[in-house]
Amino acid sequence: MGYPNRVTSSVIFVSRLDVSIGFYSDVFSCQATIHDPEAALLLAPDGFQIYLIARGARVTHPLGGIG
Repeated sequence: MGYPNRVTSSVIFVSRLDVSIGFYSDVFSCQATIHDPEAALLLAPDGFQIYLIARGARVTHPLGGIG
């Protein structure tokens, strides 16, 4: 039958890193394992990883970019 597909990590660009850490920690029961002023790695109990990268409040995303 094969193996089911599973997403194991996600990269999210955010404007307010500390607020986003709190939000995703609550929603997915994550723990911040790495946290510096510009990025954080959150781990959920099932091993799912969320990489949060601070980009500022009004940063534009390039056309064709991810996110």
